[in-house]
Amino acid sequence: MLCVFLTGLMTVVSFRRLLSYTVLRRRNLLTSGQRSGKETTTKPEQEAQDAARKRKEAYQNDSDRYYGGLPFSLDPFGFQTVKPVTTNVKFKDVAGLHASKEEVMEFVFYLKDPKKYQALGAKLPKGALLLGPPGTGKTLLVKALANEAGVPFFSMAGSEFVEVIGGLGASRIRRLFRTARTKAPAIIFIDELDSLGRRRSAVDSGGRRGGSHGGMGPGIAEMEQTLNQLLVEMDGMDTEEGVIVFAATNRADLLDKALLRAGRFDRHIFIDLPNLAERKELLEMYVAKYRLSTEINQVELVDRLASWTPGMSGADIARLCNEAALVAARRDELTPGVTRNDFEVAFERILAGAAKKSNPLSPPERRVAAVQEAGRALVAWLLPRTGLVPIKISIVPRTVAGEESSGGLGFTHLVPEERRLFNTEELKDRMAVLLGGRAAEQVIFNAVSDASQRYLKAASDLAFKQIREWGLSKTIGHLSFENDPSGSEYTMKPYSQRTQAMIELEAQQMVSASFTRCVELLQANKDKLHRLIASLLQKEVLEYDELVKICQGTSSDPIHSPDDVKH
Repeated sequence: MLCVFLTGLMTVVSFRRLLSYTVLRRRNLLTSGQRSGKETTTKPEQEAQDAARKRKEAYQNDSDRYYGGLPFSLDPFGFQTVKPVTTNVKFKDVAGLHASKEEVMEFVFYLKDPKKYQALGAKLPKGALLLGPPGTGKTLLVKALANEAGVPFFSMAGSEFVEVIGGLGASRIRRLFRTARTKAPAIIFIDELDSLGRRRSAVDSGGRRGGSHGGMGPGIAEMEQTLNQLLVEMDGMDTEEGVIVFAATNRADLLDKALLRAGRFDRHIFIDLPNLAERKELLEMYVAKYRLSTEINQVELVDRLASWTPGMSGADIARLCNEAALVAARRDELTPGVTRNDFEVAFERILAGAAKKSNPLSPPERRVAAVQEAGRALVAWLLPRTGLVPIKISIVPRTVAGEESSGGLGFTHLVPEERRLFNTEELKDRMAVLLGGRAAEQVIFNAVSDASQRYLKAASDLAFKQIREWGLSKTIGHLSFENDPSGSEYTMKPYSQRTQAMIELEAQQMVSASFTRCVELLQANKDKLHRLIASLLQKEVLEYDELVKICQGTSSDPIHSPDDVKH
């Protein structure tokens, strides 16, 4: 009904536009006929005639103004003009990304002096695709490139091209490329390309087979038409025109293969999460923007935060620094500037949510939280091959169940080593850490609760990945099955039901074996577990130094009995 209503509305608008144009044209002709005997016209009259003539020529020449055979000069969703975006970002404003900067500098040199390349017969790729996790600086890098090259920068999101009205997406693609050619040399940047260039399928969402007009819904047909127009524009574009297309996505697995073939996005630039050195550069840049307390040593602060933040993107680090400034602004103390404690509070807030001071845990919940966090931290300490170092435990309740939080009851901060590869034994150790809290409940209470549900799911996912994707299975052997990008349970799987049953059985055995191993490990170190639990119940927060003393067995704190912990 909505499509019918919008189509009718567009038809009415088209007829009104046609009527207005006809009336205007007749007025111009009448005025011209009445004044044909005059030798001269006044300046305002001449300007009016010139404006009318230009409108008529633009109306007749612009094929995008026709919709269904009717004049359609109005874009109902405000996409009437395409203008370059002004950017003040330079490469010096982009911290880290050294390898990526080197790759895009070739485009800067070409846009500044294309004749040098043309004289050698060299042709630059028509497009470059920026890949990588969200928040790593893909858009920022392209903005800096356009500014350094001194060329117009046309930036749009992939979702801006597709609307409910058929043909608008293709029209916008044509208009964008046509405008960029008139401003050449120029850069076109399409952000979130996966929303525009998703993989096409011969089967629509209803299971019917057909092309754009062979049974597919209007939304799917419009998306394919828009994608086809993008492919056509890139095929008909020559780098000698001086227009280079950049696109960014964090879901390259969803892109249509036609976009990735040779002759379109030839250059693929992967922008990964920052390493330790790059995180230090990012922190130095962001920390310098805030007023710090005089007691802070900036170098030590940057080193400490950089070691705490593996796996964080540039956007995450910017958020961390800004959150610390907000914490400092909310303080009622007279200490001027952002303190080290403000950064720690901000880091914990991002990791596990804000502390819930107004609604403390009940005594039974505190005991469960202490057992869970103590078990997880102790297992991580006893299994050093995991590459996870516990540096802080807390049973202060949290408002949000963050990545390190046990459902909002508390959190254990585990700093991972910067590693890319893990063998089977190391993966088993990591699975044991995920099950450490649940195993500690079994050791202390001889029962388990639902507080460890998130970690149990993470351990299950890790088991399935080892079997299904990484070829680390003893049952199905060295096979790897592609994971469904949509994550749907109802998608047709590339293996039989028998293989599915084998995968599920082995995953169950793997998780059960890891849980049993964890229980045995904690039983063998029960005195350390009790010390950790008792200290947590007394202090609520344990820092790294206290953790080391207890885990190494050098702590002088008394060992509480299991009955003390239970009650």
